[in-house]
Amino acid sequence: MSNTLKLNGKIIREAEPVQGRDYLIFDTEVTGFAIRIYRSGSRSFTFDYRFNGRQRRYRIGPPSVPISVRQLTG
Repeated sequence: MSNTLKLNGKIIREAEPVQGRDYLIFDTEVTGFAIRIYRSGSRSFTFDYRFNGRQRRYRIGPPSVPISVRQLTG
């Protein structure tokens, strides 16, 4: 399950885990930027990119500091 929404603090806080699987919510403004919601309820920012024709996913880390997504992405 992948959704595309404008990521903000409310979306990140209120995203509910899904039983038995992890999922991504991609940002509409920054291509490849997403928040992964783990089945345990924890969260992590990720960034998808291509290198040498292969798709990669970089884990940035958890949203533990209250910071806006816009500040994180520049």
